[in-house]
Formats: sequence, C-alpha cells, structure tokens
Amino acid sequence: VRIFSLEGQTKGTLSAEPFKHPRGVASGLGLIAVVDSRRRRIGLYDLRSSSSSEVMNIPLATTHTDADVLSSARPSLTEPYYVELIEQGSGFVAVTDWAAPSLKLYSLSTGGCVSMAGGYGTGLDQMLQPYGLVHIPWERRLLIADHVNHRIQAAPIQLAPSDPCGLGNGVNSEYFVSRAVDDASSYRALGSLQPVADKVTNSIWHPMAIAADERRKRIVVSEALGSIKVFRIAR
Repeated sequence: VRIFSLEGQTKGTLSAEPFKHPRGVASGLGLIAVVDSRRRRIGLYDLRSSSSSEVMNIPLATTHTDADVLSSARPSLTEPYYVELIEQGSGFVAVTDWAAPSLKLYSLSTGGCVSMAGGYGTGLDQMLQPYGLVHIPWERRLLIADHVNHRIQAAPIQLAPSDPCGLGNGVNSEYFVSRAVDDASSYRALGSLQPVADKVTNSIWHPMAIAADERRKRIVVSEALGSIKVFRIAR
C-alpha cells in the first residue's frame, strides 16, 4: 500500500510488513484502515505516527477449533473486499464480503462483530459479489455496490438508544431489526438491505466503488465497464 501527496509525489509505503492481497482502504478517526484480504483482517494505521506498524488490527476470521467456542465466536469473512470507517460513538468499521455476500459491522473498541446484513441472492436483503461501500452520515445509512445485481443497496444504521452518541433520536426504531452478534445493546444495529438505485431505473451496470459528496449530498459510483456516474439518492 503506497502513500502519495495530492500532487502525485510518492511518500513511501504504509506498512513495513507486506500485505497479502490488500483491497479496500478507508480513512477516518485519524486512521487508515486496510483490508488484508488473504489474511482476513483489517489493519489500522496512524499516519501521524513515525512508526509504520499497525496501531490495531481487527481479525475478521476466527481461528477457534473447539466446536463450542466456534458456535459463539464472531462471524468470519470469507473474502473481505472494501472497508469504511464510521466516525460515530466509539468508532466502527464496516466491511463487505465478496465471496459470502454480506455486510458486517465491527467495533473499534472491542474488535468484535456487532451487526450484519445481507445474504446470497438476487432478492430483497440479498447481494451478489458486493464491492465498495460508503457511509452517508446525513442519511444514517451505508450504501453498498451490489455488483452482480447491478444495483446500489442501502443498510440503515443506528446506535442503541442507551448510547449517548446514538443516531436513534427521531428514527422509527421499529424499522430496524437488530442482527446482534456480540453485545448489540451497546452498539449499532443494521437494518435490512433496501435497493436505492438499479440497472432499469438508473442505468447502473456492475458498480464497483462508491464515494460520497457530502457538500452536494450526492454519491459517485464507478462501474466495471469504465463509467463514472453521479447520483442524488432519494430516501
């Protein structure tokens, strides 16, 4: 993973230790998050530090072999692709799983998976080969590129009502279905996936990466066939 200035000058590499198939990269909370896909983990780095070592890593795959422990372990990711840092509460990391289509949310404070959404398929609350994702703070949701299904999906997010930094104020809590894995009473809940743009209505083909234009309240989507499209997504 290489670092460049905005003028295009190389500033070295992010880590002294090589990655194995690094894919998604995100910034936020003063950190850089990198999905090390082959190792199935997220490495977190502080660019303000003179060290090129991880300040934290979140293992996405469990290594337990005991059946009883495995049944209660946080879910693993088969092939993590893209990542997003969420600057709310104590901080969260969202990651897409390309091979076992799903979206999972991890806590920066505990490293545990606290919520998940999606599954394999073409219907509602399903995805096929999800790629990029982006947090839309002004709409309280994550948008995901549902690559094979040619659509953008939204996952509503909120903090639990007991969290003083929660996003639940004024939101209809009945709309959210908690998919807790660890202690979801203290963390976020992801709602069911809802398509917000697709091939028929918005001419989206094989979406890849997504970025947010917060000032203009728009999203920018790259497509595998070479197009870059800008959308204003209605709720």
